[in-house]
Amino acid sequence: MDMLVAACPSFASRWETYRADAPWGRDLVYLDISEFVRHLENLLDAGRVDELPAVFDIVERLITTGEHYVQEAAVVGVLEDLRDVDEGQPFPYFGPETAKWWREMKEFCAGRRR
Repeated sequence: MDMLVAACPSFASRWETYRADAPWGRDLVYLDISEFVRHLENLLDAGRVDELPAVFDIVERLITTGEHYVQEAAVVGVLEDLRDVDEGQPFPYFGPETAKWWREMKEFCAGRRR
């Protein structure tokens, strides 16, 4: 999460509040990622996309160089949580592996892949 927070400075204060108020304690990565993605959705809705290139550079790096559980968290956590946003909003900021996994996830959710 540290890399994602660093790539998205507008999330920093929300992150601190979230961490302080989380009743379950720390380090539940999928809940943490969901909170981060809600922030990204708010940015997209507001048309504030200036931080998205840096965010998706980190997502691309996590997918391509992270250990298996890190890759899975980036795909299942970040991309699946974004699945309901307009496809054209985040897609221009994706690297090639992120785009590949986005398409795979969209096809799976549409029932075209098993």
